Amino acid sequence: MLILDAETGIIIDVNPYLTDLLGYSKEQFIKKEIWEIGLLKDLVANKNKFVELQQNEYIRYDNLPIETSDGRIINVEFVSNVYFGVKSKVIQCQIRKKKDSK
Repeated sequence: MLILDAETGIIIDVNPYLTDLLGYSKEQFIKKEIWEIGLLKDLVANKNKFVELQQNEYIRYDNLPIETSDGRIINVEFVSNVYFGVKSKVIQCQIRKKKDSK
């Protein structure tokens, strides 16, 4: 799971499952924009999907290819929702490895 600032796309928090799955440390995630870490570089490079998420407050991909730190491509289920946090809106991204992905 990733938690993003809903206005900027900056990563606020990441859970151990995702750091283990993708091979990045927590420090490599925190305070970076989601498209900076290479996770979703093909999908979000132009930031249009992020704007769509901000407007619709929900986005889902059943078979999204993402790149791990060692260059492997794995397919994941990616579901994001916008929530009201304590002081502002946040985006919660749930990312799960597809069973058929290596």
